[in-house]
Amino acid sequence: MRRGNGFATFTSVVITAVVAIGVMGLLLTLRVDVKRTRAATQSAQLRQMLIAGAAEADALLRAAPSRTGEHPVALPDTLADLGATASCTFEPMRGDRKRVAVTAALNGGTARQVLTYETGPGGWVFVSAELERSP
Repeated sequence: MRRGNGFATFTSVVITAVVAIGVMGLLLTLRVDVKRTRAATQSAQLRQMLIAGAAEADALLRAAPSRTGEHPVALPDTLADLGATASCTFEPMRGDRKRVAVTAALNGGTARQVLTYETGPGGWVFVSAELERSP
């Protein structure tokens, strides 16, 4: 009867531990990548909602130049079902300028941009946009 070799057992345990550490490292990397991808997707969706809100604000302002107050932005059902919201808030005129805050929210993340318009010969003229973002 042959006695077992302790070196072989030790080597197999060490190799198993190294493989387990490698698998844990891969899983951690995958988890971080999934979180980063979700954040990037949400950020991109919020930017798209801000673009839709800016287009809506421009159309509403041209239709009713003296508009003030908050106006909800219509979103596709797929976003609305996720609880997404967007709105335009029209501030009163300050001299020859008017500001419109466009806000978008999705899955706890929000984004906001402030659009500035000036009066021109043909009505309101877009001047600038300032982006504000919070996680």
